[in-house]
Amino acid sequence: RAATLELVEEMLAPEPLRGRRVIRDSVLLLLFGKVFATRRFLDHDIKHQGHAAMLVTAMQKRRLGNAALAHISDSTGGDDGRCLGGHFHRYPTTVIAKSRGYGQCGIMVPNPYYGA
Repeated sequence: RAATLELVEEMLAPEPLRGRRVIRDSVLLLLFGKVFATRRFLDHDIKHQGHAAMLVTAMQKRRLGNAALAHISDSTGGDDGRCLGGHFHRYPTTVIAKSRGYGQCGIMVPNPYYGA
């Protein structure tokens, strides 16, 4: 719960807290049936836009509770240290791949690139 509140604080801050732009621009907020993301998140690549669109569709079909989560769209699943003992290990995280196996952090979600 504390980690989720930290994500919300990170997302809503006018500037990235403690220089953590990587986290801030990887966060999605699901609040009251809407998906919130930073412009940098959406502009990062087509997979980020697709992931946000998938969440919007899921929320239209089924009521989802409020949540804050991080998303990693790298083909490695964030094996550059963000997930393997890095700061993303603390947060609810979704990933599209786990190149080093299921021990990596994150919940696997579909890669929206293939649906584009």
